[in-house]
Amino acid sequence: MMIHVRYDGFSRRFYKEELGLHNDAKDFDIRQRVARALGVRPAFLNRYIVDRRPGGNWIVRPEAVYG
Repeated sequence: MMIHVRYDGFSRRFYKEELGLHNDAKDFDIRQRVARALGVRPAFLNRYIVDRRPGGNWIVRPEAVYG
């Protein structure tokens, strides 16, 4: 399954297996592994959301702010 990442105005895709993640991974661990793959400090993704889609893919994106 795929992890779709929106970071710094760009989209990236990773395979869960590529990052050593399993379907039961915690959001914290997902953000840590994605940050490492992007080459950024994990703190940059602290406020990111992990959206788990029904098909099994994940979307890691910035928190939406309205208003």
